[in-house]
Amino acid sequence: MGDHQMARETVLTMPRLRAWASVLFLAALGIRLLAIAAPPPLTGDAVSHEAKALSLLEGNGYAMQGALTSFKPPGYPAFLAILYRVFGHDHRAVVWIQSLLGALTCLIVVAIGGRLGFRLWGLVGGAFAAMSPSLVRGCGLLVSETLATCLLAVCVWAALACW
Repeated sequence: MGDHQMARETVLTMPRLRAWASVLFLAALGIRLLAIAAPPPLTGDAVSHEAKALSLLEGNGYAMQGALTSFKPPGYPAFLAILYRVFGHDHRAVVWIQSLLGALTCLIVVAIGGRLGFRLWGLVGGAFAAMSPSLVRGCGLLVSETLATCLLAVCVWAALACW
């Protein structure tokens, strides 16, 4: 790393990074909460995720229309079943939790940049994640992408921590 680049990176001290990351988290959460003001009706994969989650919740196993299935992985329906157990069968609670996960993903992107030694670029990447239309829209749908993206970001961060 050249002296010029090192000087730029040190301008973003840890206290400043934490302050900007906090602002980024709140902005990402605000954007997502505005986007989910009126969640769309269940369609496509959301219908099957919902049915499997309710089946798990009722103690009928991982089933679709009464028949046990292994067609798709059980992770997201299990996540839904847990949220339904805790908050009741309420889609708003699910999209609020997913909005928190989406905003948390933005923070993890910032942390990944810091782990790589590029605090400023981590913050820029987190800002792009905060404003990404597909990441924002996914928080309002009952689909696995928001949970999967957050878990993937955690895995990358953890792998870098061990590296």
